[in-house]
Amino acid sequence: MYEIYLDRLFFLNFSLDLLLLLAVKWTLGRTATRTRLLLSATAAATGYCLLLLYTGSIRLKNLWGFGILSVGMTLGAFGYGNPGLFLDSLLTLYGYSCALGGGLLLLRKRVPGFFDRYALSGSLLIALGFVLTGRGIARRMSRRRKQKVYPVTLELSGKRWEMAGFLDTGNGLRDPVLGKPVSVLNAALSREIQEKMQPQQLMVIPYRTVGTEQGIFYAARVEKLWVYTEGETKCVTDALVAFSDRELDHSNRFQLLLHPEILE
Repeated sequence: MYEIYLDRLFFLNFSLDLLLLLAVKWTLGRTATRTRLLLSATAAATGYCLLLLYTGSIRLKNLWGFGILSVGMTLGAFGYGNPGLFLDSLLTLYGYSCALGGGLLLLRKRVPGFFDRYALSGSLLIALGFVLTGRGIARRMSRRRKQKVYPVTLELSGKRWEMAGFLDTGNGLRDPVLGKPVSVLNAALSREIQEKMQPQQLMVIPYRTVGTEQGIFYAARVEKLWVYTEGETKCVTDALVAFSDRELDHSNRFQLLLHPEILE
């Protein structure tokens, strides 16, 4: 007869669920706050523990475990959005779950002694390696989405500006104090927005170009920055935007150089 420790079972399922949700987030570039990810993983782990205590119909347990918990976890973490986005998230979650579960079962058969002694830590270590590998693959795939122009909305002091943003993989500008990524506005919009601001809202950020030119940008923290990608809206709060005295594109196809981490 086996002894089941619900606290360890809950921790294991919570950790695996959280790692799976992170894998979906990184792979599809979905927007999800840490709070939503943690709450979704907690709810799913709680549901699994309750399901283990249920002694009724096997079909009902399978429906709950493979259907309702997965759907709820996806909705809780990423919301619904639209049918296509939701289905992509759900199927990606199923794919990662099957791959991770199959890998753990295979390793358990090949090295049973290790799993008998280190079931919890071994499972988490393998799951972490699995997800980090998936993240690396997702990052390489995400480079294909870059070097594109996206519609952008910027909100500052209750006012909004519409513009086009170019995702510049060469933009490495950061706030030297906080280390946060900084996007750069062109001269025309910079003048327009700065006229609506108070001097105390500005900060100074040093920069250096590829040609070793050095200087400073005036910058500001904007309340929200929306980037509208294919099928999804990315909203960044407290984003940093620098004000340039130069036009960024002579044909005016875009007015903002987006930092590459904005869409990660």
